[in-house]
Amino acid sequence: GGSSPLNSIIGQSAPMMAVKERIARIAGLNADVLIMGESGTGKEVLANTIHRLSRRRAEPFVAINCAALHEELFLAEIFGHEKGAFTGALSENADASSGQTEEPSF
Repeated sequence: GGSSPLNSIIGQSAPMMAVKERIARIAGLNADVLIMGESGTGKEVLANTIHRLSRRRAEPFVAINCAALHEELFLAEIFGHEKGAFTGALSENADASSGQTEEPSF
Protein backbone atom coordinates (compact mmCIF):
# COMPACT_ATOMS: atom_id res chain seq x y z
CA GLY A 1 0.00 0.00 0.00
CA GLY A 2 0.88 3.57 0.57
CA SER A 3 0.69 6.65 -1.51
CA SER A 4 2.53 6.94 -4.83
CA PRO A 5 5.53 9.29 -4.86
CA LEU A 6 3.88 10.91 -7.90
CA ASN A 7 1.27 12.36 -5.52
CA SER A 8 3.97 14.75 -4.23
CA ILE A 9 3.68 16.56 -7.58
CA ILE A 10 0.60 18.75 -7.52
CA GLY A 11 -1.48 19.58 -10.56
CA GLN A 12 -3.82 17.68 -12.85
CA SER A 13 -3.50 19.75 -16.03
CA ALA A 14 -2.51 18.01 -19.27
CA PRO A 15 1.07 19.37 -19.11
CA MET A 16 1.49 18.22 -15.48
CA MET A 17 0.10 14.78 -16.30
CA ALA A 18 2.65 14.57 -19.13
CA VAL A 19 5.42 15.46 -16.64
CA LYS A 20 4.21 12.71 -14.28
CA GLU A 21 4.15 10.17 -17.13
CA ARG A 22 7.69 11.14 -18.15
CA ILE A 23 8.90 10.85 -14.54
CA ALA A 24 7.43 7.35 -14.28
CA ARG A 25 9.31 6.33 -17.47
CA ILE A 26 12.59 7.94 -16.37
CA ALA A 27 12.43 6.30 -12.95
CA GLY A 28 12.51 2.88 -14.61
CA LEU A 29 15.87 3.59 -16.27
CA ASN A 30 19.26 2.96 -14.71
CA ALA A 31 20.51 6.45 -15.53
CA ASP A 32 21.62 9.66 -13.88
CA VAL A 33 19.22 12.57 -14.41
CA LEU A 34 19.88 16.28 -14.86
CA ILE A 35 16.83 18.49 -14.34
CA MET A 36 17.12 22.07 -15.57
CA GLY A 37 14.81 25.01 -15.00
CA GLU A 38 14.25 28.34 -13.32
CA SER A 39 14.65 28.77 -9.58
CA GLY A 40 11.56 27.81 -7.61
CA THR A 41 9.96 25.61 -10.29
CA GLY A 42 10.13 22.34 -8.32
CA LYS A 43 13.19 20.67 -9.82
CA GLU A 44 14.16 19.07 -6.52
CA VAL A 45 10.60 17.77 -6.00
CA LEU A 46 10.80 16.11 -9.43
CA ALA A 47 14.26 14.70 -8.72
CA ASN A 48 13.18 13.31 -5.36
CA THR A 49 10.09 11.74 -6.94
CA ILE A 50 12.19 10.08 -9.65
CA HIS A 51 14.52 8.75 -6.96
CA ARG A 52 11.67 7.41 -4.82
CA LEU A 53 10.22 5.56 -7.85
CA SER A 54 13.57 4.19 -9.05
CA ARG A 55 15.47 0.98 -8.35
CA ARG A 56 17.93 3.22 -6.45
CA ARG A 57 15.32 4.31 -3.86
CA ALA A 58 17.20 2.49 -1.05
CA GLU A 59 20.34 4.51 -1.87
CA PRO A 60 20.87 8.08 -0.64
CA PHE A 61 19.23 10.88 -2.64
CA VAL A 62 21.77 13.56 -3.57
CA ALA A 63 20.51 16.86 -4.95
CA ILE A 64 23.21 19.18 -6.33
CA ASN A 65 22.61 22.89 -6.93
CA CYS A 66 24.75 23.12 -10.06
CA ALA A 67 24.37 26.90 -10.27
CA ALA A 68 26.16 27.24 -6.93
CA LEU A 69 29.23 25.28 -8.10
CA HIS A 70 32.25 26.56 -10.00
CA GLU A 71 32.35 24.96 -13.48
CA GLU A 72 35.37 22.74 -12.68
CA LEU A 73 33.78 21.48 -9.46
CA PHE A 74 30.47 20.90 -11.22
CA LEU A 75 32.14 18.84 -13.95
CA ALA A 76 34.14 16.87 -11.37
CA GLU A 77 31.03 16.12 -9.32
CA ILE A 78 29.01 15.04 -12.34
CA PHE A 79 31.62 13.28 -14.48
CA GLY A 80 34.41 12.46 -12.03
CA HIS A 81 38.05 13.55 -12.22
CA GLU A 82 41.65 12.35 -12.23
CA LYS A 83 44.05 13.01 -9.38
CA GLY A 84 45.67 16.42 -9.97
CA ALA A 85 43.09 17.52 -12.56
CA PHE A 86 42.56 20.76 -10.61
CA THR A 87 43.55 22.32 -7.29
CA GLY A 88 42.19 20.12 -4.53
CA ALA A 89 41.82 16.99 -6.69
CA LEU A 90 43.86 14.82 -4.32
CA SER A 91 42.52 11.49 -5.52
CA GLU A 92 40.62 9.99 -8.42
CA ASN A 93 36.85 10.37 -8.30
CA ALA A 94 35.12 7.72 -10.42
CA ASP A 95 32.77 8.79 -13.16
CA ALA A 96 29.45 9.61 -11.51
CA SER A 97 27.53 8.09 -14.42
CA SER A 98 29.58 4.89 -14.69
CA GLY A 99 26.59 2.81 -13.63
CA GLN A 100 24.49 4.05 -16.53
CA THR A 101 23.34 1.15 -18.69
CA GLU A 102 20.35 2.62 -20.48
CA GLU A 103 19.89 5.89 -22.31
CA PRO A 104 16.55 7.66 -21.97
CA SER A 105 14.55 8.26 -25.12
CA PHE A 106 11.36 10.29 -25.28
